[in-house]
This record gives sequence, C-alpha cells and structure tokens, in this order.
Amino acid sequence: MIHNVVASIGDRLNEYIKNELSLSEEAVIISSLVDLKGNVNPEIENKITIFLINIEEERTAKNGHFQSSPGMNPPSTMNLYLMFSAYLLILFNGLHAIKLVAAMATIAILFKLSFFMM
Repeated sequence: MIHNVVASIGDRLNEYIKNELSLSEEAVIISSLVDLKGNVNPEIENKITIFLINIEEERTAKNGHFQSSPGMNPPSTMNLYLMFSAYLLILFNGLHAIKLVAAMATIAILFKLSFFMM
C-alpha cells in the first residue's frame, strides 16, 4: 500500500513536470540517492528523485471515539515523510525543478486534490 501511494505521487509529479517543461522523457524517479557501495546512483542523474525517509503512526487519530463492530480495530493512520531531490547538472535547473515540486504540492493543497487513489 505504501509503495502504491509513493508511486502515485511520483506519477502525478512526473506528469506535472513533463507538462510544465514540455519534456518527453521521464523527469521523476523513485529510488535511493546512493547504491549499496555508497556511490551516487547513476539512475538519478538529471532526474527528480523521491524516496521515503520516515513512516510514523498518527497517534492523535486514535484519541477520538471510534464506533466499530466488536472485535474490529480502529483504522490506522500513517504519516509518510518523503524527500524530493533534484540531481541535475545545471544548478539553476535543479532549483527550478524543486520549485515545481513545491508548486505541485501547493496546488494540491489549495484545491484539496488527492495524491493517491484508494
């Protein structure tokens, strides 16, 4: 389920950036920044990378009174913390790419768009 959420965010961000910059190739990848040897991952060059940095259970959601059938647990709400990184060869392009990531998040908040599909 977590992979589906992160992949959906990546797909929507990729579509948004490709449209904004008129790109034909993929602009966003879900990957780690380094490989197992500690070297920069060659797949992330000239891409915006998304990776999961933390998962946290939302404890405040459990404080409310949840009406459920006997024997059923209340739903569990999770906070996913994602990092967005732009590894682009030209600094200005990298800053512009991160600006587009922030713009996409702002648009989603303003219009209450859902990043993921259930």
